Amino acid sequence: MAEEDDIQKRIDVLDELFQNGESDKLEEAANLFIDKYPKHYAGYFYRGAAKKRQNKLEEAIDDYDKALKINPRYIHAYNNRGVAKTNLKNLDEAIIDFDRAIGLEPNFPEAYNNRGIAKGELGRPIDAIE
Repeated sequence: MAEEDDIQKRIDVLDELFQNGESDKLEEAANLFIDKYPKHYAGYFYRGAAKKRQNKLEEAIDDYDKALKINPRYIHAYNNRGVAKTNLKNLDEAIIDFDRAIGLEPNFPEAYNNRGIAKGELGRPIDAIE
């Protein structure tokens, strides 16, 4: 139980840094989390979020890939990876990520919104409103 408590405390710190927009500190804390718990998806997810905010999009995608390899049902990693891919104009792959997130959680409005943005950028305005 002590390990689970430590993991949760560290995730709470990561989330607070994420919410406060402290990307550099978030990346440092995520690296420490990964060093201690390399088989837990959260460290890779939050490091990806930090890198996405730093506009290191390819590195962010790599971290989201690692998070999803560990937890293939983590909808936020699909969504964030899709946003990074959208920013890189890799729109078809972004839509696949948003579709995966929606398939796992049909009540995930952020993924619907992001998918609509990607479809709109592809010039598919009718599809974008789905």
